Amino acid sequence: MPMDFTVTEISGFQVIKPVGRVDWEGARFLDKEVQRLIDAGHILIVFNLDEVNFICSGGIGALVYNRNKLMHLGGAVYVIADNEYISYVFEALKFDMIFEGYLYKTFEEFSLAVLGSDDGAEKPKKHAATAKKAAPAKEAVKKVKAVKKAKKS
Repeated sequence: MPMDFTVTEISGFQVIKPVGRVDWEGARFLDKEVQRLIDAGHILIVFNLDEVNFICSGGIGALVYNRNKLMHLGGAVYVIADNEYISYVFEALKFDMIFEGYLYKTFEEFSLAVLGSDDGAEKPKKHAATAKKAAPAKEAVKKVKAVKKAKKS
C-alpha cells in the first residue's frame, strides 16, 4: 500500500507532506512524485516532515538524491521538521549540515526566510544565522522566476 501524503502548491513551491512511516517503498513512491513534479516543470520542492514518525535510510537517501538532482536543475529541496525524531536523525547523521540553509523547524520560519511573508505569524527577531540561511533560498527563488520569465518569452 502506498504511503499517505499530500502535495500543495504555495507561492510556486510544491510542498510534499508525508504522514506516518517513510520506509523503503514510501521513499521510492516519494521519488516518483518528485519526478512527476519535475516533469511538470516544478523545481522548488519542500518536504514537510512534521507528521513523519519513522524514516529509513532510503527515505533520507531520497531527500539527498532529490536535493542534488534539483540543485543541478537550478532548483532546491527544503525540509521542514519540527519533530524531535527527525531532528535527532538529521543531527546524528549530520544531514543538518547537508541541508544547511534549506532546513527549517517550522513552516512559519520557512515562510519568513524564503517566501518573505509571515502568513500571520509573529516575526522572530532576525540574527546573522537566519540571514545566512535565507541567502541560498532567496537565490533559488530568483533563478526560478528568471526561468519562468524566459519560458513565457
